[in-house]
Amino acid sequence: MKKYTLPYFGDIEPNEGDDFFETDTIVKENDLNLSIDFEGEYPTKESLDSVKQFLSQLPVCLEKARYYIDQEFSKVPSFVKDYISFFKETMEENGDIEAYVDENDSSKSIEERLLNRFYLLRISICPNGDTFAILDYTIDDEYTDDLLVVYLTDKGEPYGMTIES
Repeated sequence: MKKYTLPYFGDIEPNEGDDFFETDTIVKENDLNLSIDFEGEYPTKESLDSVKQFLSQLPVCLEKARYYIDQEFSKVPSFVKDYISFFKETMEENGDIEAYVDENDSSKSIEERLLNRFYLLRISICPNGDTFAILDYTIDDEYTDDLLVVYLTDKGEPYGMTIES
């Protein structure tokens, strides 16, 4: 295949056997790792076109994902609440909670303040997989390996989430 230009990646030249591409980039002021995994298949023009379309809408997709996280926070049960609860308990046990929340700010609960600390760490795009895009969020990737994972369709619509280590 000839050279193909993708947002955030620039020009790529897939050769036989190339099924994985990766870059570090900035999206909406977040430093993150962005990868495309064709899962053992040679990228077709159609699959690259779908990735290009998704990447061209990435800031909007991220807004939808963030809204999805915020909405999930208000539900019971909630992966978001479970993640925050685990993180909060660990931080309190180690006496490190002050590093993440301003103890003098009582306008919001500690959980709400931790919700605002989530940031995007990594995006994995899998155009040939069951899930088109996987977004990994954390409160602190140095403190915990656990991630809040949001799944997106090829149109950038969130449809599920989980917690992974």
